[in-house]
Amino acid sequence: MANQDNSPGRAKKVGKSQVRGFRYTDRPYPMVECTVPGLSHEAFDGEWNPSPGSVMRVDAFTRMFAVFKPINEEGGKAKEADTQSSCTNSDDDGRSGPSSNNTTASFSDFFTLKNVLGFQQVWQTMDSGNAFLNWPRLAEEYLAFSSCSEFTMTPALYDPDVPKWPLDFRFTLGFVGACTLTLTADFHAFGDGGEKILLWQNKTQVVMVNKETRQPTKIPSWFMDKYKDRGDLKQALVIKPVKRPAVTFYHPILVQWSDTDEFGHANWASYVQWAADAVHAALRPSKGSNQPPSASTAPALRGLTRETYSRGLAKFQVSYYRECVEGDQVEAHVWQDKSDGDPGLVYCCLVKDREEICQVKMWYFKGDKTT
Repeated sequence: MANQDNSPGRAKKVGKSQVRGFRYTDRPYPMVECTVPGLSHEAFDGEWNPSPGSVMRVDAFTRMFAVFKPINEEGGKAKEADTQSSCTNSDDDGRSGPSSNNTTASFSDFFTLKNVLGFQQVWQTMDSGNAFLNWPRLAEEYLAFSSCSEFTMTPALYDPDVPKWPLDFRFTLGFVGACTLTLTADFHAFGDGGEKILLWQNKTQVVMVNKETRQPTKIPSWFMDKYKDRGDLKQALVIKPVKRPAVTFYHPILVQWSDTDEFGHANWASYVQWAADAVHAALRPSKGSNQPPSASTAPALRGLTRETYSRGLAKFQVSYYRECVEGDQVEAHVWQDKSDGDPGLVYCCLVKDREEICQVKMWYFKGDKTT
């Protein structure tokens, strides 16, 4: 299991990034929406594609902001019968932001991540029930770790003509299991006419862990009573493990301080970035070679090319089993399976001390930008 860079203490370091139009609804399922900062220039790699690690960090910071922002949930419900509110915000360039006819929670039209997300400010001054999914109360009673996650990207994420700042964010309760929660998030760009353009969708499953025993534990009855069967998914996120073959492309990794979170563990985005870097390492041409970069000569890979890599990830799934810390030696093993019939599907297994700590499946876009 992995941390997501998702504590309020770290999230407030984002600074005075502007968030607008925070609104809450519980119909047809609990959901919050707002306009948030997007991908900065630091998010783009040498191919001018947003790196998976950057996308995951933006996703995690924004979701953590959403679960610690106070909302007037009861007040919103009381207004449903007789009134409806809407919120439309304009950015500095005049572009219209998102609007909604759903009941809106009490919110400030314009506030900052820095002002909302400090440990002391959030946990000492707000009612623990007065937040999306009553998350501060859960955070006081339990630890939450990511067990698996799935990101699905659209070609628009890699289109240089589609703006990546600001973004429209929608965060929804997905599924409530016995010990796990599946949460869904959508990120949209704004077109020239203000229309929303989907960039990526995410499903993440978190496991509730007892703070004393550090073992998975059942979700409390007060949460089950309120949210059971209220999500937008029919089942939890399930990612089946794959068996690592005997022959793989091997890439060594030394966990750096910059890979870790405030608790000293590698954050959830680092694992996927290591996997993507291992794929790129497999594409490096042999010394003195004048051939186009290709992994076709590696027994574990079958014709993966730099062109495939440069199209960007269409989807990836990640499963977390163990944690690692700064200074750990991690092995990235990359391979493809001929039986899949998909030259754009790559597997990666991360190993520490001969034990698998994470698996990543990566699908690269085809030439026509399909998965």
